[in-house]
Amino acid sequence: MENKKNIIYLGIIICICFLLIGYFNYEKVIKFFNDREWEFAESFSTVNAENISQVEAGKSLIVLTNNKIQFYDKSAKIGYEKNIINTGILSSTCEDYIAIVYKDTNTICLFKESELMWENKFNWNILNVSVNKNGYVTVIYSQSGYKSSIKIFKPNGDEL
Repeated sequence: MENKKNIIYLGIIICICFLLIGYFNYEKVIKFFNDREWEFAESFSTVNAENISQVEAGKSLIVLTNNKIQFYDKSAKIGYEKNIINTGILSSTCEDYIAIVYKDTNTICLFKESELMWENKFNWNILNVSVNKNGYVTVIYSQSGYKSSIKIFKPNGDEL
């Protein structure tokens, strides 16, 4: 008889604890179920594996097909998507930042996770790109003859 009372009291205490946790974290619980971040995104399952030509690593997943670039966030939802002509892409990743150069248009893009920070188009022939953990982008481009130069850009896209 004594054991049954202890088990009932323990069950009541556990229920009260769960109710208090739910009461004090009400907004987080509602947001969790409304955002459905725990569900696997339907859009991710529609990628056709035959068309993937390059996949970059980092905090975001980058899927590059023949005519499109797509960024997927941690919950496998498309964060950024752009139609492109894939004639050559240079890329560099470091922690949260991803720098991408479209060689056909000499366009440089900087992303933080799957958010586009800046995009610029240049008249140079870009040879290489690199990004550091703070978002600074270095671009190596060719000049006349056998000369090359380097430009450095701040995380907001301004030249240093």
